[in-house]
Amino acid sequence: MPLKLRNSEIPLHVIRIAQNAEMQLETSWPQSTVEFSVPSEYSSRISVSKAGILKAKTLPGSAAVVARRTDLPGNETSVIPVTVILSK
Repeated sequence: MPLKLRNSEIPLHVIRIAQNAEMQLETSWPQSTVEFSVPSEYSSRISVSKAGILKAKTLPGSAAVVARRTDLPGNETSVIPVTVILSK
């Protein structure tokens, strides 16, 4: 799993994010070699910029973000589960 907390070596296996919140995604891979995307079936819940800014929308539920390494000839890709939770 390439995702980690900023300034930490703790790997993340699942992201929980509140409605209408955003967070910067970082990987253990060189940041310039990573491309983030959201499968179309989850685009009603989240979006992610090429720079890795994950934004939750208003619809709560399960989603996923894809991190793909672009500097290798093989297909090194990770799918990270995301849960959009209700804000209080």
